[in-house]
Amino acid sequence: MFTVNGFPVDGDAGLVQLLDLAQREVTRSFPEAVDAAAAPLRGSQLRVLSMVPLEGGRRLSDLATIAGMTKQAMGEFVADLADRGFVTVEPDPADRRVRQVSLTPSGRDAAEWARDALHRVEELWADRLSARDVSTLKGLLTRVAGLGHGPID
Repeated sequence: MFTVNGFPVDGDAGLVQLLDLAQREVTRSFPEAVDAAAAPLRGSQLRVLSMVPLEGGRRLSDLATIAGMTKQAMGEFVADLADRGFVTVEPDPADRRVRQVSLTPSGRDAAEWARDALHRVEELWADRLSARDVSTLKGLLTRVAGLGHGPID
């Protein structure tokens, strides 16, 4: 048994509780792996940038679907990022009613910073667990993430 913020967690903890605790631990370890003060944006903004391909763009509605949020909420994130010069929003050449979101050079730099930071967090965890454990965990989480999205090959 161990404690998290003073609450005991034992071997009978449920999967959802353990996933939540694991996410909190990853979030807690982020500053240990990277200089969080050097982050160009908040984590939620970096998450949105990481969904936009480094080259080309992605439809606003697709970003909302990927993030699991409404198109309106994603539109607010994107508008803020556009105001700050991290993305551009243009009509999609294939369908001018659709808005296409693309990274600016500053947005590309911030997205690459976020990807590098996540890689450093993963390296930190690889140091704490065996390579086999990390591989197994990634495989299981991939399967869990795919539940409800059809069979996983």
